[in-house]
Amino acid sequence: MIRPFLLILSIAIGVLYGSAEAQQQRLSVNVSSSQAAQIAAHRVPGRVLKVTTGQRYYRVKILKESGRVVVVVVNNSSGKVVRVEGE
Repeated sequence: MIRPFLLILSIAIGVLYGSAEAQQQRLSVNVSSSQAAQIAAHRVPGRVLKVTTGQRYYRVKILKESGRVVVVVVNNSSGKVVRVEGE
Protein backbone atom coordinates (compact mmCIF):
# COMPACT_ATOMS: atom_id res chain seq x y z
CA MET A 1 0.00 0.00 0.00
CA ILE A 2 2.85 2.40 0.76
CA ARG A 3 4.69 1.68 -2.50
CA PRO A 4 1.92 2.97 -4.83
CA PHE A 5 1.69 6.10 -2.69
CA LEU A 6 5.44 6.68 -2.93
CA LEU A 7 5.32 6.12 -6.68
CA ILE A 8 2.54 8.68 -7.10
CA LEU A 9 4.35 11.11 -4.81
CA SER A 10 7.61 10.81 -6.73
CA ILE A 11 5.80 11.34 -10.06
CA ALA A 12 4.03 14.42 -8.67
CA ILE A 13 7.31 15.89 -7.43
CA GLY A 14 8.93 15.24 -10.80
CA VAL A 15 6.08 16.97 -12.62
CA LEU A 16 6.21 19.98 -10.30
CA TYR A 17 9.99 20.27 -10.56
CA GLY A 18 9.86 19.94 -14.34
CA SER A 19 7.21 22.64 -14.55
CA ALA A 20 9.21 25.02 -12.35
CA GLU A 21 12.32 24.39 -14.42
CA ALA A 22 10.43 24.96 -17.68
CA GLN A 23 8.94 28.19 -16.31
CA GLN A 24 12.38 29.44 -15.28
CA GLN A 25 13.68 28.72 -18.79
CA ARG A 26 10.80 30.67 -20.32
CA LEU A 27 11.60 33.66 -18.10
CA SER A 28 15.34 33.50 -18.63
CA VAL A 29 16.97 36.33 -20.52
CA ASN A 30 18.97 35.23 -23.56
CA VAL A 31 19.23 38.64 -25.24
CA SER A 32 21.20 41.53 -23.75
CA SER A 33 19.94 45.11 -23.86
CA SER A 34 22.63 46.04 -26.40
CA GLN A 35 21.55 43.12 -28.61
CA ALA A 36 17.93 44.26 -28.29
CA ALA A 37 19.01 47.75 -29.38
CA GLN A 38 20.76 46.29 -32.45
CA ILE A 39 17.72 44.16 -33.33
CA ALA A 40 15.40 47.16 -32.98
CA ALA A 41 17.67 49.47 -35.00
CA HIS A 42 17.81 46.87 -37.76
CA ARG A 43 13.99 46.85 -37.87
CA VAL A 44 13.59 50.64 -37.58
CA PRO A 45 16.61 52.64 -38.80
CA GLY A 46 17.51 55.57 -36.58
CA ARG A 47 19.29 56.52 -33.38
CA VAL A 48 18.62 54.46 -30.25
CA LEU A 49 17.59 56.82 -27.46
CA LYS A 50 16.84 54.45 -24.60
CA VAL A 51 16.44 50.76 -23.77
CA THR A 52 14.07 49.86 -20.95
CA THR A 53 14.20 46.37 -19.47
CA GLY A 54 10.98 44.62 -18.47
CA GLN A 55 10.29 41.14 -17.16
CA ARG A 56 9.78 39.64 -20.64
CA TYR A 57 10.47 42.44 -23.07
CA TYR A 58 12.84 45.26 -23.89
CA ARG A 59 11.33 48.56 -25.02
CA VAL A 60 13.73 50.33 -27.36
CA LYS A 61 13.06 53.99 -28.18
CA ILE A 62 14.42 55.03 -31.56
CA LEU A 63 14.57 58.50 -33.11
CA LYS A 64 13.94 58.21 -36.84
CA GLU A 65 15.42 60.63 -39.40
CA SER A 66 11.97 62.16 -39.75
CA GLY A 67 12.12 63.26 -36.10
CA ARG A 68 9.52 60.77 -35.04
CA VAL A 69 10.14 58.60 -31.94
CA VAL A 70 9.23 54.93 -32.34
CA VAL A 71 9.19 52.22 -29.67
CA VAL A 72 10.25 48.72 -30.71
CA VAL A 73 9.31 45.93 -28.30
CA VAL A 74 11.76 43.00 -28.35
CA ASN A 75 11.24 39.67 -26.56
CA ASN A 76 14.17 39.27 -24.16
CA SER A 77 14.39 35.50 -24.47
CA SER A 78 13.98 35.00 -28.22
CA GLY A 79 15.12 38.35 -29.63
CA LYS A 80 12.02 38.59 -31.83
CA VAL A 81 10.37 41.94 -32.45
CA VAL A 82 6.94 41.73 -30.86
CA ARG A 83 5.57 45.04 -32.11
CA VAL A 84 6.52 48.51 -33.26
CA GLU A 85 4.64 51.42 -31.65
CA GLY A 86 4.30 54.77 -33.38
CA GLU A 87 5.40 53.73 -36.85
